[in-house]
Amino acid sequence: MAKQIQAVRGMNDCLPGDTQIWQKVEDILRETVSSFGYQEIRFPIVESTDL
Repeated sequence: MAKQIQAVRGMNDCLPGDTQIWQKVEDILRETVSSFGYQEIRFPIVESTDL
């Protein structure tokens, strides 16, 4: 029997229909926090090793 692969908790895919909305939200947030002197931090992307 094949092992069922589950998505990593909290790591949801962002499908094309939602991408433009999220990009707009991110742009607004980036501009807002930048105006207060904050800078962006990038974290590593993780996936289950079963993939």
